Amino acid sequence: MSYTRAFVMTATWWAQVGKDQYGKPTFGTPTKVICRWEDRTDTIIDKKGQERVIKSRVFLEGNTPVTEEGYLFLGDSNAASPLGLAKAYEVQGIKRTPDLRNLKQLVVAFL
Repeated sequence: MSYTRAFVMTATWWAQVGKDQYGKPTFGTPTKVICRWEDRTDTIIDKKGQERVIKSRVFLEGNTPVTEEGYLFLGDSNAASPLGLAKAYEVQGIKRTPDLRNLKQLVVAFL
């Protein structure tokens, strides 16, 4: 059985593409992704080696272009920016796990 059968939810992904003249993040076009979103408190070690408390984890297929510092929102949104959008969360960490034959990857984004 494929784990992707559990991916029945839609989320919106914004990649951070830079910063404006005031240092505020700017974002690319919102992208719809299929996922499994779990609200669950946990702790992770971020890329700077600091412990962080996360409130959700989102399971995605390996070809989904999610990266740290981007934002995910559970549902469908056409907002140009996730900032100020209730329940849009910054990706705090990413874990990629290949299957046994290294043909597919499971991506977990920690929010």
